[in-house]
Amino acid sequence: MNANKGLLYYATCFVTGFAILVFELLSFRMLSPYFGNSSIVIGTIINSILLALAIGYYLGGHIADRKKSNDLIYHVIIVSSIYIFLVYLTYPLLLKSIAALPAVLGSLLAIIILFFPPMILLSFVPPYLIKLISSKDDIGISSGRIFSLSTLGSIMGGIFTTFL
Repeated sequence: MNANKGLLYYATCFVTGFAILVFELLSFRMLSPYFGNSSIVIGTIINSILLALAIGYYLGGHIADRKKSNDLIYHVIIVSSIYIFLVYLTYPLLLKSIAALPAVLGSLLAIIILFFPPMILLSFVPPYLIKLISSKDDIGISSGRIFSLSTLGSIMGGIFTTFL
């Protein structure tokens, strides 16, 4: 792997980690006017997003073992970006239409519709990148780098969303 490709992969991992936490924090703000911010709603949001991440990590690893393509992760990111843009355009209408549901059911349905697909797609990236950058001898080092960069991206996304 050449240095430019490695830098691009690491930057991609950082940015997707950043985006994951930004969207998770924004989901609290988006849903609270409709369902409140009780621990039940917050727990529903966090656990739903964690489930989406687990699915995305699993799929990313599974598909990486079957198809090694440098372009696939960027197609996945583009699809996620388009989905998030459509969410931005439509979320008030969707949330208004389900606001009468009980808080647990309404917040769960909202998270599944609004954030489940892009979270699955964005969490697809780290395990797929591990496959692209690692060799048999450095899987541990490669996975450590990828997940630490993803986590650092999430930290920066949290700081950015919270304070800016």
